[in-house]
Amino acid sequence: MPTIIEPPVPPTSAAQEPPNARVHFRVQQIGICVLALGATAWLWSIHALAGIIAAIVAKHVLVAVLAAGLNYPAAESPKSDE
Repeated sequence: MPTIIEPPVPPTSAAQEPPNARVHFRVQQIGICVLALGATAWLWSIHALAGIIAAIVAKHVLVAVLAAGLNYPAAESPKSDE
């Protein structure tokens, strides 16, 4: 006799999370942005080449923080016809 397996728990959305968790996440995002921009400004004061490299790295950090905060659903893998 086959057994029935429970479906996986769906991922929680932002509406289901407690408000404190959302605030904590936003504060972390702001903190990471401030650190990235502060480090970039500090490296600009040391040397121009270090500032340029820091600006490139900070750009990637800021985009990653933005992408983490958008709450896009995970991309589904393509299904093959086998």
